[in-house]
Amino acid sequence: MRSLLSLVCLSFVLAGSASRAAAAEPAALLPMFPENFNSVAVVRVKEALATKRAAREGWQANQSSDFLAGAVPPWIDLLVRVSHIHPGQGMDGQWSAALVEASQDFSLPEIAGMEKGTAEMLRGVPVIMTNRNSYFVGLEPKLLGIYAPASRQDVGNWIDRVRSKKTADLVGYLDAALKQTRGHVVLAMDCRDLFEPSFIRYRIEGAKGLQGKSPTDVQTMEMLFRGLQGVRSQVTIDETIQWEVALDFDQPVGAEATLVRDVFAEFLDDMGTSLDEVAGALVSTEGNSVVLRAELSDFGLRRIMTLITSPQGGRKDVAKKNPDRDYFVDLEKILNDLQGSAKKASDAAKVASWCENYAKKIERTSTTGVDPMLVNYGQTLSTRLRALGASLRGTKLQVDTLQNSVTWDVHYQPGYVSAGWWSVGYQPDVVNTTSNLREVREKQAQAVLAGQSERESVWAMIDADRESVRRKLRAKYGAAIDSWK
Repeated sequence: MRSLLSLVCLSFVLAGSASRAAAAEPAALLPMFPENFNSVAVVRVKEALATKRAAREGWQANQSSDFLAGAVPPWIDLLVRVSHIHPGQGMDGQWSAALVEASQDFSLPEIAGMEKGTAEMLRGVPVIMTNRNSYFVGLEPKLLGIYAPASRQDVGNWIDRVRSKKTADLVGYLDAALKQTRGHVVLAMDCRDLFEPSFIRYRIEGAKGLQGKSPTDVQTMEMLFRGLQGVRSQVTIDETIQWEVALDFDQPVGAEATLVRDVFAEFLDDMGTSLDEVAGALVSTEGNSVVLRAELSDFGLRRIMTLITSPQGGRKDVAKKNPDRDYFVDLEKILNDLQGSAKKASDAAKVASWCENYAKKIERTSTTGVDPMLVNYGQTLSTRLRALGASLRGTKLQVDTLQNSVTWDVHYQPGYVSAGWWSVGYQPDVVNTTSNLREVREKQAQAVLAGQSERESVWAMIDADRESVRRKLRAKYGAAIDSWK
């Protein structure tokens, strides 16, 4: 298999340039961010390169050719990204900001060229507004900031904060979470007062794992989740990929740890972000926390990484050897991941968000130097994946096989909305206090089943597009494309 760092970095269409020379602890960077963030993601790229697996597979030597297509630049040591998220908004949230550290200098003019943007000055600091609705900010000689959406005033205020050394008050839970985790990839979310009590009651009363339980047991679980302080997830890469998720509560969990895992797994399924590893994860309690541990597949890691999105950048000294190959391989990995589970009616609804996240990833991948034919294929694939994601949430598709096009009625609503790993929308009955989540699931399942034939038509279009592109690439590159992996 191509180096695993291509999975870690493939997802870091996350950022893309360099920063401060010495690798600081992620928690030490938190005060530099704008205030009021409630989630954080960390990638320790330099440490990942130093693992046994990286040495065995030659990540350091091969990284430029292996994963620079829409991936993290090889000079990055550490990336820290924060966001302000509300339930129902997904991982991008209201805003997000990132700081990128590395041991090499970066050039904003070169990044501007890669991003098709223009370097300019904002409040005395060089910045680039990208076509991905974000800003790159040269905060310090080796510290690159990234901010989205591209609100010029907000970026200017962030620059003033950093330059004046005025720092944000540390968010207690996130600060502690980063100090507790040493994984190569870390995600943490502050859940204190994030969800309305009515939402928690709605979720718990509709949980499949609580069917048949006494009202007292259901109420106990509801009160437990009302005290959810946050969620910490970390991925550690060695010979295998180890994944750990901790749900931190404000009280001891007692004997309900396995049930907490099942409720969490069901929550991910309902949001269309199912991970096979969750259901079979080993469960333990540590203080007030329920900790899940599992070995993560490469596909599982790739899916987790799609939850973290930001713009990319680049440098001329690591230009892609074959942009067509790199772009095509990225698309192939996405399709190989989705092809099995997204085609099965029984699993389809559980991967809706993965379809949407991969569509977003395609849209944010650099197309510099890529054949226009491939770019068009990627754009079409992104549109089709978004249509599949909508259908897997119960939205009715209209497939025109003669025109090779798909549309969907954005007003159709089967009664359930979900988005992002850490957030979910819901529509409980405002009169009845009893949860209708089971009924909603049944209606959604019926809508998803009814759309199976339309999704099969969309997949047929994707397969036809895929084969057509392969023929064109073979005409251009010959048998060499058989080794593109």
